[in-house]
This record gives sequence, structure tokens and C-alpha cells, in this order.
Amino acid sequence: MDLPISCQLDDRLGMFRITRARGKTLSSGGFGVAISTENIVNCEEKSSTGDTAVVGKIIQTTHQYLFVEEVLFLHERGLLECKHASSLELLDTSQLYQLLPPLQISLPIYFVYAHLRSQDFRVLRHSTGRMKILRKQDATGVPDSKLKEFKRTLRKTLEEAPPPMIPDNGLQICFDVYMPNASFSKLNPGLPDFLVATTYYNESRVSFVECQKILERCEGIRLKVATVSDSGTVVMFGLTSFGVPVFETKQDPR
Repeated sequence: MDLPISCQLDDRLGMFRITRARGKTLSSGGFGVAISTENIVNCEEKSSTGDTAVVGKIIQTTHQYLFVEEVLFLHERGLLECKHASSLELLDTSQLYQLLPPLQISLPIYFVYAHLRSQDFRVLRHSTGRMKILRKQDATGVPDSKLKEFKRTLRKTLEEAPPPMIPDNGLQICFDVYMPNASFSKLNPGLPDFLVATTYYNESRVSFVECQKILERCEGIRLKVATVSDSGTVVMFGLTSFGVPVFETKQDPR
């Protein structure tokens, strides 16, 4: 029985090209990245004198690709099959897990991604450039004359989003997250409902100052910190900038 999605590893891009996609499996939250490539194809053309000449034409093709975290998530749920880059051999779950480090995704980062996706959140890799574009769109809107360029630029930021990581010190935003019921389009998504940073559960490497810094970078968007234990358990906390609460003391009536 064919699975809804089939893809093949592209060693050059470090991503997985979708070769078959049926149903709404991808549109439910695992969005592909559209990448265009140009190839020169030789074509025969006849001149006005009847002579035949070989002319090279540039043909542009666009394919949808997935990052490794989405491929592994769908594979573990029996929704996707994945083929090796150099053959038609199918990769099993263990082989996909082994691809995480070469593709710059750590196991804790994948656990956080899978935790969010399993709750039907729409999850995208965080990109500073993408956030700047979305904030500008939110503030001023995009005129119709620039809509095509806006979508092209936004698509490029999705393609170039860096692999999320846990830094040695402090916090780093890893994912932009949209609610399951959000009106979402990957080429016009609006600002995310919340951002997610990731750290280790048993290591106190995040200071109060670092928390303040990352909250400032969120510029009003809610932030959640995902902590990952050695066993892979994910616990998420909301982080706010309300400061230290002031407790009133009762006056002695005497």
C-alpha cells in the first residue's frame, strides 16, 4: 500500500524532495519549502532560412522539499516513505534518526518539534529575516504591486532558515508556532502565535539576564521555553517580562 507522502534525500541541499503527496497530510502543519532550480536544455530551432540550430534554453522547475525533522515526524506516524539519495532503497526510522546530526538537528530539538506537531500546531524554523518581513507586513501591509516580490522573498527565508539549535549559554529562538485553528498560509502567514526556545531540563545554564534579552527580541510575541530531559520528556514553560511581584505587608493595627 502506498503511503500518502514519498520523498527522496537530496544530498546537495540536505533536504528531502517530495515525489508524491496525497490528501491533507502536509497542509495540516508540515509545510514543504518550494525551491526553484534552473537547467539548460538543448533544443533544435529552425531559422528563417530553414537551417536547424541547437539552442540552449533555461528551464526553471520548482519542487517541494521537507526538512529532516518533518520527514522523521511523518515517518514515525506511518504517513511517509523516504528513499536514499543515490538509490531507491527505503530508509527506516533508525536510519532517519542517524541523519539528524549530519543535517545539524540535535535529538532534543527534534523532540520539541515532534511534541508541538503532535498537538497539531503549525511549526516553522525560526528565521530573523523572516520575522523582520512579517513585522513590516503587519505594520504597513503589502501593496498589490509588491505582493509577488513579498511572497518570493518570504519563500526564500523559509528555504534559508538555519537549523534550530541549543546554544552553549543562554537561549535561542528555535521555532515559530501557529495555533492549529489559525488561518494560515505559508506565503502570507502573519506573525506567529508564539515563539519557542529550547534548553536542557537538568542544566541551569540560563540566567535571568538572558531571559530578559530573549523576551526583548520577541517584541511582544509570546515566548515558551521547552526543556528536554535525558529521557526525551518535553516540558514547556511560558516566559513573561512582568518582573518580580511586589508583596504588600499588613500593617500592625497596634
